[in-house]
Amino acid sequence: MHTECPSCKKQHSISVEKLRLSEGEFTCNRCYSKFDPVEHLSERGFFGLYQKNSSAKQNDTGLSQFWTRGIIISFLIFAFQIYWFKGDALVQNKSVRPWLNSVCSVIGCSLAPYKNSEELSVLNVSFNPANKNAYVLKAQLSNKANFPQHQPAVRLILKDFVGRVFAERIFHSQEYAKNAPTQIKPDMSTEIKLTIATPSKKIGGYHFELI
Repeated sequence: MHTECPSCKKQHSISVEKLRLSEGEFTCNRCYSKFDPVEHLSERGFFGLYQKNSSAKQNDTGLSQFWTRGIIISFLIFAFQIYWFKGDALVQNKSVRPWLNSVCSVIGCSLAPYKNSEELSVLNVSFNPANKNAYVLKAQLSNKANFPQHQPAVRLILKDFVGRVFAERIFHSQEYAKNAPTQIKPDMSTEIKLTIATPSKKIGGYHFELI
């Protein structure tokens, strides 16, 4: 398998062991750029070598079925090894995930849920007293990813009037969207609505984030 430098387009031969040791960083020996070798795996280098070898063999006796099956099996084993060592990162990679979805549709597997809070937009956030005994947090959560995402957990932090944190809690989707679907489809929205008891200290400010 080959990886391609995104800066100078040089093809580098790379093994599963090198992928595991690289920990997401590879240095090109031509332009010295650093990049993630998994994100730039190149089929061109592999199939270019395959085509060159197969052309030479076809001039003699042709490519046998055994050789073809061997290449396919070797490639599948290599792909499985990559998935084994860097499976979590690959599943969450928005460039690689469509290819993995296609593979799973053929072999009948399922991928772990896609999760990227940076592709979730939070709109119309409000945090106001409902009455003397409760506060209500409301917001609209929109999925801007190309894949469905599970509803994230929400961290709510309360601060006093000098900015010191005096309360913090994590709420899960079952607590803020009881009747909503568990997944948010691409370009779809869901409502966050949390009701909390009025704390003993007066609230001077708050911080709201997805986790």
